[in-house]
Amino acid sequence: MVLGLLVWLEEENVSFDVLGDLNWLAVIVATDTVAEGIVLGLVTGVGIALSALFVTGFFDPQKPQAAVWVAVVSGYHVVGLVIAAIILAIWT
Repeated sequence: MVLGLLVWLEEENVSFDVLGDLNWLAVIVATDTVAEGIVLGLVTGVGIALSALFVTGFFDPQKPQAAVWVAVVSGYHVVGLVIAAIILAIWT
C-alpha cells in the first residue's frame, strides 16, 4: 500500500513541502473543525519540530541551556504548525 502511494505521488508530481504535507494529511484524516486542526497541528508539531530540535539541542555542546533553547525554538514551530493546521482545517 505504501509503495503504491509513493508511486502515485511520483506520477502526479506531488511536491513535498511542510504546508503541502500538512494539507495532504488534513485531507486524509478528514480534519474539518478547529479542534481537529489544533490536534493535527500539535501532533505534527511535536512529531516534526520538537523531535528534530530536541536532537539538535541535545548534541550541540555550545548551547549553555539546551533545554531552554529546544523549548523556545520548537515551541515557535509548534505554534506555527497549529495555526497552519487550523487554517487548513477550516479551508478544506
